[in-house]
Amino acid sequence: MEDTNISQITTAVEISKEIKQDEKEDTNKSSFFQDDSGNSSSMRLYCFIALVNAIIIQWYAISQSLSLFPEILLWLSCAFAPKAIQKFIEIYGIKKENKN
Repeated sequence: MEDTNISQITTAVEISKEIKQDEKEDTNKSSFFQDDSGNSSSMRLYCFIALVNAIIIQWYAISQSLSLFPEILLWLSCAFAPKAIQKFIEIYGIKKENKN
């Protein structure tokens, strides 16, 4: 009888630890418009706004029987290029700092 009580208490403690660990992980998560550190990212906001604008413009072009696909593709390339370049510089900068 005592062995089952001890095993039940041990199981309850383990479950409690798992719940606390999950709560800690949830508080460390950042939103879509935040970087890994939790800081607001204006670059992500800019890219999102550009994507929404491209979708709206393309929807309007299709409804008016216009073909703006090349322009929209150029628009999106110009909108997302800075984010890609920023990420490349961050990764390259970290590798370069580690070598020194």
